[in-house]
Amino acid sequence: ALLDVSLVDMAADKAASTPSNAAQVLVPDKKEVILSLQSKLRRVVIDMERTYELKQQRIDSDIQSMASLIERQFEILANQHSTLSRSLSQLNPKNVLKRGYSLVKLENNLPVQGAKKGDVLNIETSKNIIKAGVITNDKK
Repeated sequence: ALLDVSLVDMAADKAASTPSNAAQVLVPDKKEVILSLQSKLRRVVIDMERTYELKQQRIDSDIQSMASLIERQFEILANQHSTLSRSLSQLNPKNVLKRGYSLVKLENNLPVQGAKKGDVLNIETSKNIIKAGVITNDKK
């Protein structure tokens, strides 16, 4: 239900000498209302700017933290890559040959485990390919 409130009802709570005075007491001045609203609006804007700045600082901090984390991960991966590259380089057959080892295969490029007396072997060093014959193939 709608509530009808008259000036008289509102004035009953306030001390006013006349009904006109009661209206002035109860109904705020338009300029005062505008000034009050402007003041409240300024406080809201200031609060919003402060909140924005705090959130922006938080975002900037989070971005910096993520960038540092990514940089650390990149360094870890770069170190792992470097270590794996060195390991692969050491296992590269050409580099093994440079260290004085040789690669021995049958003439038909099969592994030497099946070599028989009289087969021809290709012995690859870092600088030469030597052909040699199998004299014996004894079991260990």
